[in-house]
Amino acid sequence: MSLGTLLTTARLSVTFAAFWAATLLVPGARAEEWTKSYTVSGRAQVRVDTNDGSVRIATSEAKQVEFRVIYEGYELNKNLHIDSRQDGDSVQINARVTGHWGFSWGRG
Repeated sequence: MSLGTLLTTARLSVTFAAFWAATLLVPGARAEEWTKSYTVSGRAQVRVDTNDGSVRIATSEAKQVEFRVIYEGYELNKNLHIDSRQDGDSVQINARVTGHWGFSWGRG
């Protein structure tokens, strides 16, 4: 799976967690969290776009999509930009790190 764009469809709800880890961790630094939830009425279509980090998806019986981004060593709205939006049962999150070097294998 590529760390680029990931498009997935879930039956009822999807929980998203992107874990961000800094290349050089600051001693004593605490992980921070950004969360956002959306209610869906039918089959959720979820799009995740990130240029760094790992993605975990879990389903449940709830008619809700929850995004959770856990990051460390980045500053929100400075070198980490997160935005999400909903259009009906289609929900999208973009989590982008600026000013870093990275590599990706596979399709992207």
